[in-house]
Amino acid sequence: MTGQFSYSSMVKLLFYVSFTITMATFVVVNASWLYWLNLSWAHLATRFETSNTVLMNNFYQMIKYLQLPWETTLHLDGYRLSERAVQHFADVRRLILINNTLLMLLWIVGLRGYFKQVYHQLWQMTRGLRNFFGRIRNVVISSNA
Repeated sequence: MTGQFSYSSMVKLLFYVSFTITMATFVVVNASWLYWLNLSWAHLATRFETSNTVLMNNFYQMIKYLQLPWETTLHLDGYRLSERAVQHFADVRRLILINNTLLMLLWIVGLRGYFKQVYHQLWQMTRGLRNFFGRIRNVVISSNA
C-alpha cells in the first residue's frame, strides 16, 4: 500500500497536530517573557504613562483571569474596562479554557499511548529471558522424568 495512509497513521497525525497546536497556544498565551519583550521594545510604559511593573502586574492578573476557572472577575490596576472589553476577555477566556481542556485530554491520551508502548517494548525485551527460563524448566522437567 504505497502512497496511502492507514487509519491508524491518520489518527496519529491528527493527534500530533492537535497536541502541537494546543501546546503552542498554551505556551504563547502564558509567555510572560514575550510580553516583557514587547513592553521593552515598544516602550509601552512610556506610551501609556505608567511603569513596566504595573503593566506586568496587569499581565499576570489577566493571565490569572484567563487561565483559572474559579477567577470570575478581571481587574487591571489603573485601567477601567469597557463593556466590550469585558465581553472580549470573557470570549477569549472561554476559548483558552477549551484549549486547556483539550490539551489535558490529549496529554492523558499521549501518556497512555506512551506507557502502553513502553510496556510492550519491555515485554518484547523479556522474550529472550522467558524463552531461556522456559528451556531450563523443560530441561529440569525432562531430567526428572
